[in-house]
Amino acid sequence: KDPLVRQAITTAIDRDAIAKALIGPMDPKVTSMDNHIFVKGLGCYANNAGALGEYNLQLADQLLDKAGWEVVAGKRTKGTETLALKITIPAGVATSAQEALMIQSMLKPLGIDLVIDVVPSQPFFDDYIIPGNFDMTLFTWIGTPLPISSAKSIFATDGGQNYGKIGSAKIDKYFEDANSTLDPKKRCSLVTEADKEIWKAGHSAILYQRPNIVGVDSKLANIGAFGFTSIDWTKVGFVK
Repeated sequence: KDPLVRQAITTAIDRDAIAKALIGPMDPKVTSMDNHIFVKGLGCYANNAGALGEYNLQLADQLLDKAGWEVVAGKRTKGTETLALKITIPAGVATSAQEALMIQSMLKPLGIDLVIDVVPSQPFFDDYIIPGNFDMTLFTWIGTPLPISSAKSIFATDGGQNYGKIGSAKIDKYFEDANSTLDPKKRCSLVTEADKEIWKAGHSAILYQRPNIVGVDSKLANIGAFGFTSIDWTKVGFVK
């Protein structure tokens, strides 16, 4: 419930290392994703994470100290309580297992014990994510051609997909204003401010963007990974 603890966890996770481990074999130049709303390649994409987007154990230590969690015998404690968390992941998902193990090792130097809780994949969302039956979790959001309107459900306080129930009136207002204006630049500006607030709230530590990789015959022209753009079939064909 404490945003300082969420911020500490965010800064203790080396998101670039996770991106390189999971996506590096396909894209050696991969870096972490720093925007909750826009995917890389869209005009409004910007790094809004600030200091919270940098891997910084010293800052994470300071944030936990500020939140009242002292280090006693290598563990973070507050009174009689020990800071021990669970990361809930579905069985049979290799990427989630790998990410959870990496995050577990990254939080250990802070004195945080992270238990990996593997649950059946079939009721993963119904029994754990939707009712908020988790401390931390891992799953994928799919980018859409309408990022502002679709993201509101994830980040608004009354959003049906805001499973962590983390938000603020300020974030709600930015989305409300962005979704009611026709000016593209103004929409972009409003949602940029919303994303900055989402980082401050410690809503989620977005990890990386999966690339769209397509195998194409070397003799074919103008065909491949198009992202959100449309294919102009009049320009697709075999090279003479």
